[in-house]
Amino acid sequence: MSATHPGPEGQGRGPGPTPSDLPLGISSRRSRLRRLYMTLRTEHRSPGKVGFAVGVGVFVGCSPLWGIHFPIAVLLATLFRLNRGIVYAAAYANNIFTAIPVLFAEVQVGHRILHGVWLPATLADVKTLGGLGVAADLMTGSIVLGLALGALFGVTSWLISRAGGHHETYREIVDAIVVKYVDVSIRDAEASRALLLRDPMYPFLIEEGVLGSGARLLDLGCGRGLLGVLVGLFTRASEPRWYLGVDQCDWYVCVVC
Repeated sequence: MSATHPGPEGQGRGPGPTPSDLPLGISSRRSRLRRLYMTLRTEHRSPGKVGFAVGVGVFVGCSPLWGIHFPIAVLLATLFRLNRGIVYAAAYANNIFTAIPVLFAEVQVGHRILHGVWLPATLADVKTLGGLGVAADLMTGSIVLGLALGALFGVTSWLISRAGGHHETYREIVDAIVVKYVDVSIRDAEASRALLLRDPMYPFLIEEGVLGSGARLLDLGCGRGLLGVLVGLFTRASEPRWYLGVDQCDWYVCVVC
């Protein structure tokens, strides 16, 4: 199968530097950064994993260990095989705007658990409790409140992700296709992902078994050649691939066959 470089808005790539035109060092660095982006973008994205990642991230964000949330989030995401980007992003549920009320709630919850009463919000009572007492209340409250908020946000994220409309198997197919466009640009990779998830034609062709049936396919207006890549995924290397895609590009006609 041969194909031109995909370009913006479903068209072939017009004039401009291609990866082969760039110095080897720059091209390889860009390729590694793009692949790192796609790894963080696509790893462990099942609805259950997404919900668990959000829950873990919110729990980390509720921790009073400010300044080391990032390594904690990465460590937990790696241990539990979660999406590291989602875990770290969810940790920002506790941010500069929510930090004061969250800290206050954590101290109050911790004091209630340890002493059976709410902590009076007066400076004298805080001084009587002492620094170690406040720290104990804060740590206890952060664990309890973090677990509660993590469960709430995690379950909500799981429900939203599960209602996304596509089976996890199809999302894995989408990831396998999108990664082929990363070396061109992240923009093309993301545009291809959006089209594969939005257009019902692609999952329909897979469900009907058309792509691996040996049927001849003519794709007029093939854009980035997504259908051709799908045909390649569902056709064995020893079998003929009856696919021809044609599109009018900005300055030439591109053919995928």
